[in-house]
Amino acid sequence: MSAIYGNHPVRCRELIAKARASLDFGALPEDQAAAVRLALDWYEFNLCRMETTEPEAVAKLFAEFRKRFSQTQAFARAELQRWRMYLLLRCEEDQDGFAALPREIVDEIISLHPDVEADPVIWQSLAMWAFKHNERDILERAYEVMLTHPSQTLGQAKWLRVNLLYRLVAGTATREDVEAVVYSQQVKPQLLEFIGQIWPRCQAAGLVDAELTALLNMKREEIDIDLPPVPKPERRTKTTRTPR
Repeated sequence: MSAIYGNHPVRCRELIAKARASLDFGALPEDQAAAVRLALDWYEFNLCRMETTEPEAVAKLFAEFRKRFSQTQAFARAELQRWRMYLLLRCEEDQDGFAALPREIVDEIISLHPDVEADPVIWQSLAMWAFKHNERDILERAYEVMLTHPSQTLGQAKWLRVNLLYRLVAGTATREDVEAVVYSQQVKPQLLEFIGQIWPRCQAAGLVDAELTALLNMKREEIDIDLPPVPKPERRTKTTRTPR
């Protein structure tokens, strides 16, 4: 996944191909191999998604991988992995505006597969889905999971992100919460999501000022994102500091 985060598509494709070849030669028991193949499908989807921008092509990409992750697996481990990948895909599809993910499906998957309760990857995606739809109880659960089961990759940055999402929905976010998330940005997908999905809500909440905007643009240049600078706010907004 680091190759995707680091925006190295050639290296990523090489690693995926190498892993698939290793599985084809029996590197793992059959049940483990089936689960790993699904994970490789997910990495392949993320790589293709980063390279695909035309809406019709993106819609086809989502449809292709939704079909893959809808196929029941013969082994219990692979079946759990399939549901994980399916939920992650549906969260992203909803976030990108291609197909809504109803709350009923989220609840059903969580109830049928309790192992996802301790999965920080799942709850990172669910947090963003809940943020978009103002599902506060899901954000509360995501917040708890990120405290008790921190992510192994970019763990602090992901916790700060979920904390900000939760506090924005709860109406208790502060300028310091926003600043901490901006400082924590390290990789392109993370920063693109923040600028496109979270920053506007921070602006609407009156938490953005010229200094924060300058810091965000510095991060944009540091990570080398080909986007125009984030515009400065028309005037500095006063914020109410909420006790934690």
